[in-house]
Amino acid sequence: MNTDKHRFKKQIFWVLLVAAIILLLSSSDLLQNSASANDERKTAIENALYTKAEFFGAEAVVSLPTAEARKKLADVEKSFPNDAEIIQKLADLDEKLSQFDSAEQNLQKIIELKKDDLTAHENLAEFYRRRGQFEKAAEVLDKMLTFAPTENRAAIFERLIEFARVHELEKYHTAAFYQKIAAQNPSAFVVIESVADQLIEAENYEEALKLLRESKKQFPARSEIFLEKEVDLLISMRLFAEVEKVYLENFNPFWRQETSRKFYEFLDSQNRLRAYGKELKDALKRNPTDFKLAVRLSQYQQNDSVYDNDSSAEIINSLEESRAAAKIEWSADELVTMARILLAENESDAASRFLYTLHLKGKLAPQSELRGKVLYELFRLFANAENERIALSKGDLQFYKDVATADTNPGITTGILSLIFADSHPQREFDEKERFAAKLFNRAAAYRIFLEFRENYPDAPELAQMYLDIVRSYTARNETEIAEKTLAEFEQKYTDSSNYADAALRLADAFATSKKIDKEREIYQKLLDYLGKQGKFTSQTEIISASEKTSENDESTRNYESYERETPPKYQDSLSQKKPEITYQIVLKRLVSSLSSEKK
Repeated sequence: MNTDKHRFKKQIFWVLLVAAIILLLSSSDLLQNSASANDERKTAIENALYTKAEFFGAEAVVSLPTAEARKKLADVEKSFPNDAEIIQKLADLDEKLSQFDSAEQNLQKIIELKKDDLTAHENLAEFYRRRGQFEKAAEVLDKMLTFAPTENRAAIFERLIEFARVHELEKYHTAAFYQKIAAQNPSAFVVIESVADQLIEAENYEEALKLLRESKKQFPARSEIFLEKEVDLLISMRLFAEVEKVYLENFNPFWRQETSRKFYEFLDSQNRLRAYGKELKDALKRNPTDFKLAVRLSQYQQNDSVYDNDSSAEIINSLEESRAAAKIEWSADELVTMARILLAENESDAASRFLYTLHLKGKLAPQSELRGKVLYELFRLFANAENERIALSKGDLQFYKDVATADTNPGITTGILSLIFADSHPQREFDEKERFAAKLFNRAAAYRIFLEFRENYPDAPELAQMYLDIVRSYTARNETEIAEKTLAEFEQKYTDSSNYADAALRLADAFATSKKIDKEREIYQKLLDYLGKQGKFTSQTEIISASEKTSENDESTRNYESYERETPPKYQDSLSQKKPEITYQIVLKRLVSSLSSEKK
């Protein structure tokens, strides 16, 4: 029996081996046939277009007369029908022979074969431009906006608008056209922003306001960008009362630092800052349980220079007492807002009460929206703390170990982190950092939160800033491995970010400091490619007379290098800090300087 089984297995083995050999031979034949067919096609095209001739005793390849080449290539097409390369060459020859109708038909035939090919459409648009058929050329560019990759659409749109301006094609400067483009590109934010800019440039302010306001509702993740554009437009129209109304209608206690600063500076410029604060205080006295009033007042008092103002914690404590007396329940959104405000001010003991209440209500489940908001504020807290000992962490890893197996009793001893990370394994992330716990805990905790946030909230608008904060934090300590890996991820995810160059130069400085010169130059090369694609060759301040240009660039480079080597600012300041614009010139100069130091 065993002998039969053995014989059967051997037979199966030999059958499979023979089949594999036959398959390999067949594949080899197919590849050879394919290569042979391709060589035959290339040879046929070359023979149709060129011939060999003798010049002064030497053989040279010369082009055949256009009409003869056109006739021969048409015969080649019969053997290789629907070949886009052959059809394109036929179109080129037709145009040279002034057979424009035939050239147009061939270019359109390529588009039928390759419907969503940008190059095919580009060729047709260029043909129409050369022929002076500007309307048709614009129509092709307009069509390209419907299928081009998102990252290409803004450039195509701006090209179309400029083309229409030069050739006075009025239909592409109407509100109806802009609205159509915005509707066709709901996820291409840069296109919509460009549409708004074009409306403003055309002084079509009403339509621009309408588009910006619709976009704020449609794209909440980009609402601040559209809000700032709306405010700038209203200020240029001198509608100051409308500006304050818009700010108040769109108020968010978690605005970016820059947006918040602009709001309170605007109030101050209108002599409304103190009046606004008094209105809030009076209103809250009349209705001490009003959650929204308390939030607005807490944020106002962080932006006013009066020294007898209550802190956010005091305002929130008063609100708690008033609501408890009135037996008013807290909603989940209210609880998380209070916790986030307190965490941002490092009032972690007070924040823990709100977070624990959320936990008891079952609102901090993994991947929930509220959990994401709390994680973000915790990240900011740890990222800002640097080497400070904060109440939340107690400054060491023992606390983190304790909360991993926390009991159910409320309070800071159980720890906010036990609520947030109850479903994760924090100990594993920190074992290697144990001996540096006192110094590195905050940064390591921020990184752990970043990893969880990235995994569970990959499309959150806050994630971009978290990437940059991680790069800056680890770069400042010359821990370039994590910084480099994080920057590479950031580059892939946020290719249009204006902050990429800043983070990249910080990392280049870290490599230079740690004598990793090849790594430093690699960053410069990536930056040059990035800035070249972005078109950031020179800044406005660099477009000056030739006599001033060298000294200005030297000063700009020195300023940037000095700025880069400072300790990076905390998160709240990083968005509003003024810094020189990073351009191709600056990066190229630093690369050349690095190479010349080794006489390369």
